[in-house]
Amino acid sequence: MIWQGFPLRVVVLGLLAAAALAAGCADPADFPPRTRIGTVPKGFATRPVVSVADAASYAGEYLRALGVEGVRVERALGFSEGFWVYATEVESGRGAFSLEVSSSGQMSARRFPAPEPELMWNQKYGHRARPRLSAIQETLAPAEAEARLREALPPGQGLGIAPPVAYYGYALFPLCGEAVQVGEGAVSTVDGRVVLALFPAPPEGAWAVPGVREDPCR
Repeated sequence: MIWQGFPLRVVVLGLLAAAALAAGCADPADFPPRTRIGTVPKGFATRPVVSVADAASYAGEYLRALGVEGVRVERALGFSEGFWVYATEVESGRGAFSLEVSSSGQMSARRFPAPEPELMWNQKYGHRARPRLSAIQETLAPAEAEARLREALPPGQGLGIAPPVAYYGYALFPLCGEAVQVGEGAVSTVDGRVVLALFPAPPEGAWAVPGVREDPCR
């Protein structure tokens, strides 16, 4: 992927945060075992992943092995180097987290690869998770988050913005070019910071559960 605006130092910080996540922190009693997301639980056998639909199924198996309840895999994208899989809370409809799945079946908590948004902005499943839902604080409405993203888009590329998925602490917007998703923009709903990720090429394949668009830009 082509990551915009992050020097090597920030990338390294993201990797260190991921390592802290994998090592495990104190789990809030009210939440699922989210600090283990990205690790391989005992009894889970990794295997090659052959398609974007297979990646979605494989990630579902993984979440069940972790014991994460109330979350389902809702969408997945396929790239030449692997797959991005998006998990959503069934009851609330909010985004939970996303995973990066390699063709060999390795799993990790997907990141940008800076600490935000997946690890540091996610107030329920991330590295800085709040102990209770009542402690989660967000200040930006969706329209305000979109305005912040629009200001941060690189000029002259004609990128469009599809409706976001609301996560706990940030909004994730698909970025569109010629009716195809070409990247993502994440906006912190706490302080309005923006992170952009542009794909070097459109996804090679997409999968979604019935009723969810495979390509949100169409």
